[in-house]
Amino acid sequence: MPQVICRLAKGQPVKYISHLDWMRTIERALRRARLPVAYSAGYSPHPRLAYTPPLSVGNTSEAELVAVELASPLDPDTVKERLAAALPPGIGVLAAWPAPRLGGKVTFGDFDTAEYRVQVRGPVDPEALSRRLVELMQADHVTYRREREGRVKEFDARPLLVQAELTEQAPGEAALRLKLRLGVPGTLRPEEVLDLLGLGGPEFHSHIHRLALYADQPAQGRASGRQLSRLLPRRR
Repeated sequence: MPQVICRLAKGQPVKYISHLDWMRTIERALRRARLPVAYSAGYSPHPRLAYTPPLSVGNTSEAELVAVELASPLDPDTVKERLAAALPPGIGVLAAWPAPRLGGKVTFGDFDTAEYRVQVRGPVDPEALSRRLVELMQADHVTYRREREGRVKEFDARPLLVQAELTEQAPGEAALRLKLRLGVPGTLRPEEVLDLLGLGGPEFHSHIHRLALYADQPAQGRASGRQLSRLLPRRR
């Protein structure tokens, strides 16, 4: 069956909805748009859709992808126009294109890297921040303690940090560009990098925006991510 990939923007009005609510919102919009979405077989059919890795609640993005399997062919521009008209404020359709013929359903399973723009306001010391960034990138091992549901997990965050650079700085504010691993063997969140840089306290206010997703590492037995990554900008 034909598949169309849509690149969506998640803006400020919807940044606090969960990934599950995000998926429900997209599914409802597809129904309102009366697009010929294909459904699975069985007693509980569901739309044949695929999403990129979840975005943390509170973050915005311009790189949320959804692959829509269609029951009948439809021009991607038509899909984009009809879906955009059915989505609520805060969600936009930036682009739509036909999925490569990969011999199966698109899963985005090989995307392993995400790029973010982070803006921080608060008692930021530009010189100290620049020094911490250099130390972090030059370190061989960076221990991070992640707390979740009363449990503490300690791990080495350094292999998951691909790039961290200061793009703008001024007293009381700074802008960072981060490139972080996700999926297997682990995921590092932008909020955790801010903790490592001493910018994660309540006195700081941050805005995190996902810019892009990549398949930087060789695919492990799948072609989908490797081929789909060519449709997105690759920055090294």
